[in-house]
Amino acid sequence: DNHFYNCPGRNGIVTDQYSYQIQIESNIITNGGTSIPGNTNQGDWSAIYCESDETVVKNNIITHNAVPFAPAGGIEFHGSRMVGQGNIIKNSSPGIYIGGFGTRDISDLNISDNVMQDCRAGIKFSGRMIRRCNIIGNTIHLNRDQFTAYTADTACVGICSFYNAANTYAFHYGSLIDCNISNNTIVQTDTPSANQNGIGMLFATVDGLMVSNNIIRNMASIGVIFRGTPWGTKNVQFIGNSIHDFGQNTTPYAHYAMQLSFGMTFTAPPDAGDTESNVWNMLIEGNSFSKTTGIAQDRAFWTMWNAASIVDGLVIRQNNYSNIGKLLETAGGYVPSLGLTAQGATASVADGGTITHGLGVAPTVVTAVGSVAGEIVSVTAKSSTTFTVAIKKPDGTAGTSQTIYWNVWS
Repeated sequence: DNHFYNCPGRNGIVTDQYSYQIQIESNIITNGGTSIPGNTNQGDWSAIYCESDETVVKNNIITHNAVPFAPAGGIEFHGSRMVGQGNIIKNSSPGIYIGGFGTRDISDLNISDNVMQDCRAGIKFSGRMIRRCNIIGNTIHLNRDQFTAYTADTACVGICSFYNAANTYAFHYGSLIDCNISNNTIVQTDTPSANQNGIGMLFATVDGLMVSNNIIRNMASIGVIFRGTPWGTKNVQFIGNSIHDFGQNTTPYAHYAMQLSFGMTFTAPPDAGDTESNVWNMLIEGNSFSKTTGIAQDRAFWTMWNAASIVDGLVIRQNNYSNIGKLLETAGGYVPSLGLTAQGATASVADGGTITHGLGVAPTVVTAVGSVAGEIVSVTAKSSTTFTVAIKKPDGTAGTSQTIYWNVWS
């Protein structure tokens, strides 16, 4: 029940790695770092900074009366067996920061039921390996535009794991291993503008990740990104999430519900990373991708792989799509199947006629059978909306207009 006001140093509350079993509860921290007028040289600040294992950070309120123009975070977790629950964090970037430091890996964190309001970034991962981290039931409201003087990071992301934009990695770090990110709500609240950036979630270097039942709304650009690193993307389940009204910027720029970006190559780091972006065992199932008002540039999936990338066990199936201009756009390499099927019977189809299948992507396989015995039906062309059939008599002349019974798969 303490109130800390105008903290000019690097932190408001600090616990170091040589302590443990500390509880930080029901405190109020108002202003810190560059939200304090005149504090123009403060390059980094966070309200609560914890290295100690077995620490509980609960029911604290962190806010700024003025918007910071340099990194000013809410809570940093740098230990194992930690709990962050029920905290309210306003006008911060990021709201919560999680990662080991130096050569220290961390594990067994539970981050739940926190509220982040008007933040530039919500929850960010960095540092070394992070094992068994649960991010459950948090609410994140992103507001990039109010951070007009903030130049440290161009990204506005709800939940983000570490990656190197230059694709150069000195050692294996920033991995999420056996983590669970579920039942969170991420909403971008600022006014749409040209070239505006806003991403619901971004993941890179994962091995054992459950992402389920999250709600992502009104992102300026992309709902969720999975991005390649030298250690690959492994054992991912992306299930039952709702991504609605992504691509709100007015350019339009990067209007994607999901981006699977594995088209980069790497300088191999010293601990056995690969030079290509690879994927093993990734399930994308039962999600909803939708727009209230769609435009032609919207994409459910935008994908990119190198020709040499390994893709083993990627399954996309049983997802729902609504008001999206195009379901799949590929920028090279492997072309995933979206697991879509449709079937029907279309009456009065003539030789050279087209049939609308409704998949939204060009089907991989089309079967078509006619209702007139002895006449031959074949598929001559297919697109994301229709396929074309030839109907011929045995002598090669045009066949009879008839009902076509068809099945398509992608």
